[in-house]
Amino acid sequence: MAPPARNTGSRPPRHRPGLPPKRSRPRRRARRSLFVAVVVAGAAPAAVLLSQGPAALPLTPLQARIVRIANSQLGQRTSPSDSYCNRYSAFWGAGDPTGCPAGLTAEEWCADFAAWVWRKAGAVVTYGTGSG
Repeated sequence: MAPPARNTGSRPPRHRPGLPPKRSRPRRRARRSLFVAVVVAGAAPAAVLLSQGPAALPLTPLQARIVRIANSQLGQRTSPSDSYCNRYSAFWGAGDPTGCPAGLTAEEWCADFAAWVWRKAGAVVTYGTGSG
């Protein structure tokens, strides 16, 4: 009796021999979800305002502060440039400081940035395990 045929499809094996399996990253998923929610919450009103042209309603004071603070951060980069070291993750106590200059931590930082801008603008932000 011949042994059963092995699966020779194009899918790679789930785990490579000799390497530990990849860990799940629920915290990152939660941050990505928050980032998407923040972007959608901010983008929807902005899209409506932009579609209405110059006669659009003015921004609320909070919206204006959010735009001003976000624009003030244009040009900010990770340091070193080939890393995720950034000040926004460090603000929230997220990420790993290993290999980063003082005051920075390494973490994918999109949601950290969005929450930081809203917090600095004066919005009440619940992010991570704390609120502000």
